[in-house]
Amino acid sequence: MVVEILISTINAGILRIDKMLLPACEKVRYFISWQHTDNRFYAIPKELSTRRDVTLLASAETGLSKNRNNALQHAHGELLIIADDDCTYTPEYIDNVLKAFAENPEAQIICFQALTPQGHKLKKYPQAPFFFQDRPKGYYPSSVEIALRNLPSIPLFDERFGLGAPYLACGEEEVFLYDALRLRMTIQYLPIPIVNTTAETSGQRFLIDESIRRSKGATLCYLYGPIGAVARCGKEILFLRGITFKQKVRLLKDTWHGIKYIAYGNKG
Repeated sequence: MVVEILISTINAGILRIDKMLLPACEKVRYFISWQHTDNRFYAIPKELSTRRDVTLLASAETGLSKNRNNALQHAHGELLIIADDDCTYTPEYIDNVLKAFAENPEAQIICFQALTPQGHKLKKYPQAPFFFQDRPKGYYPSSVEIALRNLPSIPLFDERFGLGAPYLACGEEEVFLYDALRLRMTIQYLPIPIVNTTAETSGQRFLIDESIRRSKGATLCYLYGPIGAVARCGKEILFLRGITFKQKVRLLKDTWHGIKYIAYGNKG
């Protein structure tokens, strides 16, 4: 079984991807979806053009979800790992993915854990496995924790969400998994690491980034409808500590803008 690592990158990010590559082996391939949008010249690392296990496809589009979809639509591996250009892998991580899918043949998608470069968990993870429809409160997966079988029925990422999208900076992974659940796909979580990454989670920027707050409202609207999203945003924000009531009103307004964007196509 071949694992294909789907790497999304943009502009100068192409220059560091050669450092992600493991020694060539039959069970691992790489697909690099490169958005080249700044019209600058980049000397593509030699390994990306000479290794037979690497495929590189460039486009002039923008948006992380578009980049991920480009990779998904061109992938050929039996198992796929969603990746960014700051990820690193080990042979053990690849074996973890192969073993997990072999031991869980009913699973179409499995969410794993990510570690920092220092080997610490990227965030607080549940300790026990679960099926995604029974996920515990407060669990929010990151894209680079997701691996999946390469099936025609796998949904694409909603291109309204994610870095580089016009209005919503995150939430694409939750929407992707929700769409997969609606298609009656089996999604599992396993407390097993499969990647090291330098990425921070979007929740860490909720108080300081308006687009993150809009994305929160939009994602909850997609999952629960506008009324459910308003209730959840209101409950979460009103109980925040360390900020004034005026600041809470500002946060609620930002989440409402995201809710309206999904519910009514209105950015105002």
